[in-house]
Amino acid sequence: MVTQNINESVLKDAISVAGGLYRMNAPYANGYAFCRNTDDTEVGMGEFMSAYDADRLNADHFDGFIRYSDKTLTDLVSGEVVPIT
Repeated sequence: MVTQNINESVLKDAISVAGGLYRMNAPYANGYAFCRNTDDTEVGMGEFMSAYDADRLNADHFDGFIRYSDKTLTDLVSGEVVPIT
């Protein structure tokens, strides 16, 4: 496990979306928020987030958040913050 609630396979999938071609459609984004799928193997749902979305960036809506500015993963459920290498 990378964090208490997010494992490596989910993180790899989130990173591939967050840094992939879809990001070109969200130049305003400061990060990528996501939820795990039911079997904990990949991202089930995710959104590129901007400063205007801060009120939704919590465990009620998402499991994790990849922040572009400092290249960290925040586990929104446990509160853990880990660097992404």
